[in-house]
Amino acid sequence: MLVFEKVESIRIIPMSLNDISFIGKTISEVQTNYFLTFLPYGKFRYKKSANEKSNSLFLFQFKAQIIAYAILKDNIKKKEEDYSGAYYFEPTSITIFKDPLNVNDIRSIWNEFKKFGQTIQRLDLINLDLFLQFISNRNKLSIVDIMDTSDNEEDHQLPSDVENLVRLDEIKDEPRTPFKFLNTNQKWVWGRNILTKLKALDHAGYSCEINTAHEHFISRASGKSYVEAHHLIPMKQQEKFKNSLDVEANIVSLCVVCHNKIHKAFPNERNSIIERLYTNRVHRLKLCGLPIELSDLLSFYD
Repeated sequence: MLVFEKVESIRIIPMSLNDISFIGKTISEVQTNYFLTFLPYGKFRYKKSANEKSNSLFLFQFKAQIIAYAILKDNIKKKEEDYSGAYYFEPTSITIFKDPLNVNDIRSIWNEFKKFGQTIQRLDLINLDLFLQFISNRNKLSIVDIMDTSDNEEDHQLPSDVENLVRLDEIKDEPRTPFKFLNTNQKWVWGRNILTKLKALDHAGYSCEINTAHEHFISRASGKSYVEAHHLIPMKQQEKFKNSLDVEANIVSLCVVCHNKIHKAFPNERNSIIERLYTNRVHRLKLCGLPIELSDLLSFYD
């Protein structure tokens, strides 16, 4: 496990039930909507910091269980609203426990552990290997598991271990930080989150954004009219943008015919589709820190 080779310390981080991100949420909802869709691109804000160092292993405690873990990338102390700073995590290390750990699980590794509390707790680093062995066969899902590594952006079928995740939160258009990870071919690629793609398709009602009457067949994956997800600003242009292109505002829902027109039709027909999509999305793209002129967008398709 390469991500654990240089762990500096182990911390249990309590998550407040009163935090606006977690109020009224079940464990599964927090795991899906916070850890798998927000945290890889965002930050974990705190009111008090215990000066944790980079490469610390964080075990996230919610409702008296450990529901996720991640490796700390950076600790930025900067006052913002009621918070004094924020933790940033290595995106590819973020993992949820589909079978969360309880207090007895922690005690089986750290005998001296008493109970979960509302303050950060430190665990003995000596027991790291024992802990990793303990969770090796635990039912887990990492951010890498829900990254789309295919070269075909039409492929939005769900991996079997993602099928039972809970309903996704509403879309919030805001800038996100892009990141790369090693795919199965050992190549560094930009992260494309399957859940982000599915949120965009669901928001569009699984209909074609060029013409809602474009219905060809029912998808066995969604049980709804088959549509394909398309990044309006192509992902291969990510190097030209500071913020992530893998956001719902940049993902459009198209029927198979309209999608193929974008990639294979003559420029005049292709450009008319892109112009229409651009007009409907330009405001949302700006909210995500992706301002772009139509002429520049069209040039990406030449």
